[in-house]
Amino acid sequence: MTGPQRTAEERGELAEAAGFHGALLVSAHRIPWASVRALYRLAGWAACPLAVADVTMADAMAIPMFDLTT
Repeated sequence: MTGPQRTAEERGELAEAAGFHGALLVSAHRIPWASVRALYRLAGWAACPLAVADVTMADAMAIPMFDLTT
């Protein structure tokens, strides 16, 4: 899962959403991209450079992406 991570509050909300959905945070866990089966994006991801990097990597590897609104 990825999303806005610029502030401590955004990182907390992202971690909470990941826990709620049973997902891992791509940036926090150093997950091997080859093992990622889908990337879930929280609203506002496009304004965060770290989330944009996650989405760019997923796109390059043809990993399916899904937008979540929480």
